[in-house]
Amino acid sequence: MKLTVRGRLKSQRVSKANAPDSAKYLVKWKENRSIGVQLRECRLAKGVYPMVVLVCRDLCCDALRQMHIGGLLVEINGRNTAMMSVTKTVAFVKTCTKTALLEFKRGPGISVSRVSA
Repeated sequence: MKLTVRGRLKSQRVSKANAPDSAKYLVKWKENRSIGVQLRECRLAKGVYPMVVLVCRDLCCDALRQMHIGGLLVEINGRNTAMMSVTKTVAFVKTCTKTALLEFKRGPGISVSRVSA
């Protein structure tokens, strides 16, 4: 007896979380050097997350072009960063196996330029 399934299985459906314009995105880090971002602690209702406060825009860090100031580092290799301090998060990134998969959530964006009245 052959079983045929019409349409896509639930596991094959594309969710909004996997869409290119979604609020979350992944960054693969292969090198044993600096990632090219600076992080600072950000307290939210769901926990304390590392927030991106500076992104390197040099040619050496071309893979970071989707990253913006205000983004939150949510997971490192599947490990939630909500209760890790920024110091522990950076230490974990340095010691974890490479290629590391970093999951970021887009933040509201923060303007660092000053406006004079």
